[in-house]
Amino acid sequence: MSRLRLQSNKILIRSIFRSLADDRSGALPYDADLADQRAKYGDGLLKRAPEQMEKQQVYENEAQARVEEARRIREEEKKKLQEAEASAAFSASRL
Repeated sequence: MSRLRLQSNKILIRSIFRSLADDRSGALPYDADLADQRAKYGDGLLKRAPEQMEKQQVYENEAQARVEEARRIREEEKKKLQEAEASAAFSASRL
């Protein structure tokens, strides 16, 4: 999702909960205090989102690096094993 679209979604969500919380026109089919709580909770999430996304990106990069390192080590081991088998086959054919 593009940053611009994400930003517009944040604004939309924030305005929806805020308008529900601020609506005091008579009897409402929902609890206005609950809408206010949701608006505050959403604001908190939006404030923490960039930090959490950065942490997630770092974690994913580290995980990918571990996977790549494990693949490299397996390839090296596989190559060594193939070389050892080839050497053993050559030695056996010379006898």
